[in-house]
Amino acid sequence: MYKKRYALFLFLVWTTFFSSLNGQENKWQQKVDYNISVQLIDTMRLLEGFVQIDYYNQSPDTLYKLYMHLYPNAYSNSKSPLAKDMLNAGMTDFQFAKEKDRGYIDGLNFVINGEKVVFTIDKTKNDLAEIVLNKPLVPGDFIKIATPFKTKLPKLFSRSGYADGIFSVTQWFPKVAVYDWQGWHPMSYLDKGEFYDEWGDYTVKITVPKKYKVAASGQLTNQVINIDSTQSFYFKQEKIHDFAWFASRKYKIYSDSVFLPSGKKIAVYTYTYSKGIFEGANEYVKNTLLYYSDKIGDYPYGQCTIVEAEQGMGSGMEYPMIANITSTQDTNYLKAVVVHEVGHNWFQGVLANNEREQPWLDEGINSYYEKRATSNTLTEIEGMFEAMKKKKIGQFFGLNDLPSNPIATFGILMQQRLGRFQKQNESAEKLSLINYGLGVYEGVPMDLKLLENYLSVSTFDSIMRLFYKTYQFKHFNEKDFRNHFENASQKDLSWFFYGLMNTEKRIDLAIKDVKLDEYSFKIKLVNKGEIAIPFSLSTKLNGEIIETYWFEPFAKDTNVVIKKIACDQIAIDDQWALNELKRQNNFYKIDKKCPKFEPLKIQFLGSIENPKRTQIYFTPILAGNKYDKFMLGVAIYNRVFPAKKLEYELIPMFAIGSKRLSGIFNVNYYLHPKLAHTREIKIGMHVSTFSFTQKPVTRNYLKVEPHISWAFKPGGESSNWSELLQFRTIFISNQVPEYDTSDFTKFKIERTNNWFNELSYRVQFDRKLNPFFANIKVLQSTNYLRASLESKIKLNYGNIKNKYFSIRLFAGGFLWRRESFRFGLNPNQAFGLSAITGENDFLVDGYYFGRSEQTGFSSKQLLMGEGNFKVISTLQGVNIGKTANWLMAVNLTADFPWKYLPIQFFADFGYTFNNSIPNGDPLPDKGFHYDAGASISIFDDALQVHFPFLMDKEFKTYYKANGNKFRGKITYTFDLKKLNPHAQLRDISRFISF
Repeated sequence: MYKKRYALFLFLVWTTFFSSLNGQENKWQQKVDYNISVQLIDTMRLLEGFVQIDYYNQSPDTLYKLYMHLYPNAYSNSKSPLAKDMLNAGMTDFQFAKEKDRGYIDGLNFVINGEKVVFTIDKTKNDLAEIVLNKPLVPGDFIKIATPFKTKLPKLFSRSGYADGIFSVTQWFPKVAVYDWQGWHPMSYLDKGEFYDEWGDYTVKITVPKKYKVAASGQLTNQVINIDSTQSFYFKQEKIHDFAWFASRKYKIYSDSVFLPSGKKIAVYTYTYSKGIFEGANEYVKNTLLYYSDKIGDYPYGQCTIVEAEQGMGSGMEYPMIANITSTQDTNYLKAVVVHEVGHNWFQGVLANNEREQPWLDEGINSYYEKRATSNTLTEIEGMFEAMKKKKIGQFFGLNDLPSNPIATFGILMQQRLGRFQKQNESAEKLSLINYGLGVYEGVPMDLKLLENYLSVSTFDSIMRLFYKTYQFKHFNEKDFRNHFENASQKDLSWFFYGLMNTEKRIDLAIKDVKLDEYSFKIKLVNKGEIAIPFSLSTKLNGEIIETYWFEPFAKDTNVVIKKIACDQIAIDDQWALNELKRQNNFYKIDKKCPKFEPLKIQFLGSIENPKRTQIYFTPILAGNKYDKFMLGVAIYNRVFPAKKLEYELIPMFAIGSKRLSGIFNVNYYLHPKLAHTREIKIGMHVSTFSFTQKPVTRNYLKVEPHISWAFKPGGESSNWSELLQFRTIFISNQVPEYDTSDFTKFKIERTNNWFNELSYRVQFDRKLNPFFANIKVLQSTNYLRASLESKIKLNYGNIKNKYFSIRLFAGGFLWRRESFRFGLNPNQAFGLSAITGENDFLVDGYYFGRSEQTGFSSKQLLMGEGNFKVISTLQGVNIGKTANWLMAVNLTADFPWKYLPIQFFADFGYTFNNSIPNGDPLPDKGFHYDAGASISIFDDALQVHFPFLMDKEFKTYYKANGNKFRGKITYTFDLKKLNPHAQLRDISRFISF
């Protein structure tokens, strides 16, 4: 027995040692040293420099070419990879930048070992050059590369540039791309996702105007005042993979130092230009250096600096030995950002993975340590939330049971429920911006905390310290990280690396039953999710945790036993360690008749979802129209944040005018099947009933609409391209008068029922620059089959943000019609050039103040559709622009080119064609029509007022015959559907940004 145990011990030691070596098997990395001399010409925002690069080929391969990063060219035009990346993320400032605010690098003349070489700049990646070597570079040899360069610094759009008197000089010089065991990594500069570089020794001379102060990577070795009113700073540093510097006349310098437990002294500097909290930032730097050195390993450099400098995206950015922090007056927020950015000296300064390919190994792990280091401090927003939880208003809205950071926790849950969450080890370029922020910065730290709980804090920390010692100043990847953790812990961690990091599968554990005996609780658990995951069970009494137990992952069902203790509840994951899809099944109440039932909470307005309650919300409603008059009611719903699989809203209202019950009912069920390119399937029902006329008495309609839609995302979550296939059946029952043929003053109210089926397919390119959509519809009734095509593109004005020239095209026609059906008696079912009025809304899709009005204010309401003319003919029997055959229309809209004035100019052109109309069913319109004018438009076109100045002869004659002066021609749009808060709440990216 002893020998067997001893043999097993030797086997584990042997496999652990050699698997660590395997992590580095066939891995090597190049060494690249830089000697740079550069001068800042501040009036021109120009750098003039010379770089010499010693490139050591430590690979087993002979190299015939090199790739060189020319990162400043990312700012040279609106077609660069950076420009496309920013545009895809919805950022348009750079797209509309003036030429003087752009940047570039030129003046290059590459020489290798004294001989000129040929280089070409990539046509699609203008920030990348390929150099063909005159002589192959064999393994073990090195070359000297040299070139002059001129870098024009841009206005600050991303990380590098000029803003508020500060030069942020980052990614500024020609830099050799990484060549590793996977080959070359010729990546472009992007805003989302960072870098991958080789370590080397840097010697840098920076010359600036005399009054400037300079903070930089590396340690200052000398400072010289020159005779030409300039000064030169000399920096030197070994084993760094980048070099950044910041220069300004505004800086005030605060210096300090800290001794690590090893006795090593680190100089600490803060460069700041604003008074206040930045003056004490050195304390945060020192505490971070001590914390990370203790938990991971010693800070390897002799200096650490932070500078106050704005950044185009985010609140800070790290570089070796230096980080810039965006201005803030929130002390705890500053502390968190300092910890995060200084912490990057470990991740990604010393432990340097390819951030572009696997950002979680850098941002995710570093965010985990940041949250550990700042666990006792809350940012201003988090502090406000915690304070609100303790107040009556917080308890009223049910916030007291929620975690401290509900935006992150429920933001991830929202994305998961919407089927939009991406695996957390995805590359930066494939991650959508919201998933990059939520998944990498928030989700990964939560999952690492779970791993820490599973292994124990001490075990986790010892493994990380060993990892740091093994891999410092080495490139590593996820495989290395996984092998190290599994070998060091001697545990199968596939639940973490394959279950949490490398999948979009979701977690849902549930307590099925609890049995009690004299000494224990026997608990039956069910895994309703898709991942086997470690979990905790807690016994609770009066809301407080008594004891917590951790258990191994299980796939389907399992039984666990814990000791019996005085408690009133058993809960799964009461610490919110898991990103669970449904937490409502995590609780079991002891000695209760309904142990798994969450008590009902009826709540005013809304709240964040509380898993310990069945929440129903209500809001008083006041509405009205021409016929029902004022309507008083209540909205009852379950739709708030985050989204639910089943969502409903019931809005019953009592109408004062019609003295009847009106209202709306919507219910939708959402599915997210694992089908290629499928984002979501929605199955739902809409019911509404309102009065629609007062002639000869007030009458009402009932609409019942079952529908199903299938949403596609062919390009993935980071793409702005989407598609939607939808089918709906529309049943409309209208009250109609049935007159006595012998006495037309007598009538009775009957109902007519109409059925329609509609199939539509919509494609949409929802980008910030030139967005586009197209929609095909086919509508079938018992009397006809009609089809339409609508498309619209919004073209951005030259350099004006959020101002567009829009072109909309519409074509519609009847594919078949029953000859017995009289369009002359049902003109609302014909196609029309005008936008849709209440009378023409025969599918009852919109909400109108006066659905059947032909005169007055109520008759002027329009909703966009069909020909979309802003002039209308509302009087019965006048059918200008109506057709029972086909029509075509073009709608042009131009925003007023001043961003603060919400005015649009419009011009509409259309042609209607009528023939083969059955006798006795005249729709006489045929020919060309137009109108033009101006609109006031707010709330994304939900509210518009249209002033038509020009129109064709037929419309002029109509208005003149009916005595309409200019104000009688004014129409307006009021689209309540565009203002629906529940629909907008499902798009989390509107409210969360990173």
